[in-house]
Amino acid sequence: MQRLSLALVILCLQWLCSEVWAQYPATGFYYSTAGGSSSTCTKDACAFSSCPRGKKLTGCTGGNPGTCAACTNTIPAGSYYSTFAPDSNGNCGLGTCSSCPQGFKRSGCGSGDGTSEGSCVSCGTPPAGKYWAPNVNALSDCPTEDKRKCSAGFYNVGASDTASGNCEACTGTLPVGKYWVTPAAWDSACSHDFKTVCNAGFFSSDIANPSTTLPGTCSPCPPLTNNEFYYVSNANFASNCPKLTCSDSTCAIGQYISNCGAEPPYTSPGTCAPCTNAPTDSQVYSSKGGWTGTCAVEGCPTTGCALGQYMSGCGGAPSALQCKSCTNAVTGVSFYVGIGISATCALQNCKVCGNGYYTAGCTTLADGTCTGCTN
Repeated sequence: MQRLSLALVILCLQWLCSEVWAQYPATGFYYSTAGGSSSTCTKDACAFSSCPRGKKLTGCTGGNPGTCAACTNTIPAGSYYSTFAPDSNGNCGLGTCSSCPQGFKRSGCGSGDGTSEGSCVSCGTPPAGKYWAPNVNALSDCPTEDKRKCSAGFYNVGASDTASGNCEACTGTLPVGKYWVTPAAWDSACSHDFKTVCNAGFFSSDIANPSTTLPGTCSPCPPLTNNEFYYVSNANFASNCPKLTCSDSTCAIGQYISNCGAEPPYTSPGTCAPCTNAPTDSQVYSSKGGWTGTCAVEGCPTTGCALGQYMSGCGGAPSALQCKSCTNAVTGVSFYVGIGISATCALQNCKVCGNGYYTAGCTTLADGTCTGCTN
């Protein structure tokens, strides 16, 4: 009995549901007329295309043809609604906003009701040294790139707000001794500067490898090994280790020019120093020593001094020579009769007188006279 009652309940429920659902048309349709005395009503398809672009048809069911409302799907960046929603899912078709020419950017894509493609607006003036680069897509926000900076010997031609420009060779004759300078910026004109003039003891790389775009670098001149020469200042960028012969012109007899060109960078003209060969006590230097250090010698002079003098300073430079008085004579006893080569000069005794006379005026330079005694 209980089983029969449950079966009846189920049948009743099935009948009731079928009666309710029979009042609604299939999805995508709605009743456009009443049924009158008939259970059959006229059904029409929902008019999805009646909605404008960017709208969907909503509420089309039963006896309601529906109304237009906002699309279900959202608009991705760079897109816009390009169609109405074609079916009940409410998703409108999407279009991609096109990119703008260089120097412009897309504004208002997908704005308002979502159907606007926007418009291209000017980017204005680019930052200094930049130009507006091509847009990748509608989302590009005025991308920039550096204007072309040229190498030495070239300059930029054709740069603008939307162009990098091209490098063209500098025109005109490059003055001798100058090189093209690398432009400081994209809009720098061609300019030149003086090539490097190296210091004494150095030479420029430009001598072996001339360049119109480099100033040249300085390298040390070769070592000087015999002290005969020394390097002097370069006259210009093409000077190639100019040098002079070491000179003893400022030195005295008995001196030579020492350390001329002896140490890197071999630019010292040297200093005067005593010759390295020593004369004997009876010799004296007779010349300068050049840069070799050896001076000529000669015998120490024995003339030029007065009676009773000797030549002092032998064994060195002639500048040390001077006449000095001999010291071996005794007044009233002896007197000098010659010139010495040392402090001892040749002597003779004072005059010897006979009885009744005495020697008067006997000095170191005179023998005196015999004068009668006065007592």
